[in-house]
Amino acid sequence: MKVISRLSISNGQLEFQRRPARDDIQLVIDLNSLEMSGIDSELNNENELNLSRPLLIQSFNQTNKLLHIEFETNPLNTKSDYRIQAKSQPLQINYHAMTINKLIECFLPDRHHDLEGIKEAAYSIYIDIKHRTQFLVSENLKKIKDLDIDIDLQSIYFIVPEHGFYQSSSSVICLDLGRFMFKGGEKNVQNLEKNVFYDAKNDQDDLIYVPLKIQLENVQLLYLTQNENWIDLRLQEDSPSHLIKPITLTLDLGKLIHIENNKLP
Repeated sequence: MKVISRLSISNGQLEFQRRPARDDIQLVIDLNSLEMSGIDSELNNENELNLSRPLLIQSFNQTNKLLHIEFETNPLNTKSDYRIQAKSQPLQINYHAMTINKLIECFLPDRHHDLEGIKEAAYSIYIDIKHRTQFLVSENLKKIKDLDIDIDLQSIYFIVPEHGFYQSSSSVICLDLGRFMFKGGEKNVQNLEKNVFYDAKNDQDDLIYVPLKIQLENVQLLYLTQNENWIDLRLQEDSPSHLIKPITLTLDLGKLIHIENNKLP
């Protein structure tokens, strides 16, 4: 049996707490690093795979934690209904043609087996989970008065090398998926002006919105020839290597606090 790929997670931690007096919970997830290796295309003298394997996924910044997530309901000393915090460090994903092809072959269904029954059962479970989730989200939105959301996910760099194998001297296409930020609540976002969501049919002056801000920063696409460093060029706003220059998208929303109207404007 040959190993196609290995996934390594170091120093993962999951912490769950429940407040005895109420049903409030706190969940904390920490992950130091993530690494995935692929299959080597070169063989040694004994016709066996070399021990050195290409890296498909690796942490871009080795000094800080890769991922930190906190979720808490009705946190103490605040009026927020939910507190959600998530921070991640950049992640580099390298395309390796041989490993991807082997994984596809491994997970392709056997032609001699009928999978229709499994597909129908899986689809039924999916529909049930979907309806339950929609109902819970809708009911919770009606009760929300304020949020404390601070999500900051650093870029993911997707590297597609020439000939399907990444080397420092290879020509590559680099897709920078950008930095994703999602902030919500009066603590993290300045209050929105009323005239932004003004409704001429409704003269109520006491309507309050929970501010939400979503931003996707510096999405870009580069093509680099041999000996060009994508790590340095991605920091430039414009260069001959840019197929798509850095783009930033910002979306400001407000969730209306009203029992009979819980929809986003």
